[in-house]
Amino acid sequence: MSVVTLASLERRELERLARSRTRALERAKRRAKVILMLSAGGSYNEISKRLGCTIDYISYWRGRFRDKRLSGLASRDDGGGRRRNSDQIEARILEWTKREPTDGSTQWSSRRLAREVGASQSTVSRVWRKFEIQPPSWPVQMASDDPGFEEKVIDIVGLYTRRPVHVAAFCVDVKSAVQVLDLLEPCFPLSPGYASGALSLYNAFTEAEEVLSPTATRHLSREFVDFLAQIVMSQPVGRELRVLVTNSSAYKTTRAFEFLEDNPSIRIHYAPTYSSWVSQVEMWFSKIHRDVVSRGAFISVKGLGRKLIHYIRKYKKDAAPIRWVY
Repeated sequence: MSVVTLASLERRELERLARSRTRALERAKRRAKVILMLSAGGSYNEISKRLGCTIDYISYWRGRFRDKRLSGLASRDDGGGRRRNSDQIEARILEWTKREPTDGSTQWSSRRLAREVGASQSTVSRVWRKFEIQPPSWPVQMASDDPGFEEKVIDIVGLYTRRPVHVAAFCVDVKSAVQVLDLLEPCFPLSPGYASGALSLYNAFTEAEEVLSPTATRHLSREFVDFLAQIVMSQPVGRELRVLVTNSSAYKTTRAFEFLEDNPSIRIHYAPTYSSWVSQVEMWFSKIHRDVVSRGAFISVKGLGRKLIHYIRKYKKDAAPIRWVY
């Protein structure tokens, strides 16, 4: 006998039914327990003895669930036609939420799903809130196709957790094209007569939240090499340096390789493809974006640069190490 496999949404709904104390749902409660015990690998004999039901009963509801999933557990004998219809609509909403939209869009909205299942938008929203589902905000993850993914991640994490005392490790990246926008003006995004433009913010971030953050108007190999030189000058002579960067082509130019040859004390660690999350500097960038960029009003590139540097200097005074877990 194969074990019944449950999706996380189905398991939560079955567990909710199994915990129910409503008399009208007593029969649905037992059916939910049957499916949960089957998913846990229980045999028909074990379930029959524990729940006081027959083998045929278990087989029947297992088949109903296999064919129609949650909606197959609904029965005309359950108390209250209104409640029965509500359970069926809820099961249908949960089932369709897992599918791709039929209109070619990439995600469901409550209005589109309501039209698909024949329910109201408020009903779809209520079911989503009940099961803590937020399809428009589902996180998107991209798997790395780097053949050396595991080795690179182990190497990088080792810098965080087992770094030699004589080695300084920096997570380096650039927040490029930070736009100068005057959000206070009615003609947002840009006001007549105001300067526009963009700024790049380079960051070198250590496990102790030591930050080097110069600004630049461009994001090219020359700026990256100049920033590496600043990192070298900020450390004692002869100290070994480890620099973690993303897989960007700007960090793999001839100019960068020539700098590394001239400075053997510094070594570059490249993060795997689609794995910028492995760098702690991404957490720092997200904080800068929340606190300064997203709601800031700037009328010049110089003003934006001054604001960023002022925030960074103030933050460094009370900075605390980040507890990073992998």
